[in-house]
Amino acid sequence: MLQDALLARPARVPCPDCGKIFSRKSYMDNHYKLIHVRKSQHYCELCDKHFINGYAIRTHKKFVHEKYEKPKNKICDICGRGFHTNRVLINHKRTHTGERPHKCSYCPAAFAQNVARKTHEKTQHKHLLQELKGFSA
Repeated sequence: MLQDALLARPARVPCPDCGKIFSRKSYMDNHYKLIHVRKSQHYCELCDKHFINGYAIRTHKKFVHEKYEKPKNKICDICGRGFHTNRVLINHKRTHTGERPHKCSYCPAAFAQNVARKTHEKTQHKHLLQELKGFSA
């Protein structure tokens, strides 16, 4: 039965090198080849880069080499500036509102974008992250 097959599938497949968790072995295999071996069957000969899947390389070629422009049809109602995606528009609006919803796990710092929080935690709290992963001396 399909339901039995779905239940039997492992929900957590860790990368043997970095421990990142994937929902499928094929996703982990793609990650491993691209990130750790630095090879992939999806290769751009124009700029010597490898991509995780066919969609990623097609998108890359379209926007980087063919210079296709994504429409900036997500408009900020405060300043009128246009953006490609709702995510970028939401992040932009935080420059107007001052909202900082992404809280540091280790100190009172807060950030408008999650990537800024992650960078802060990796650079400012490196010792704490290492202790959590069991690398402390």
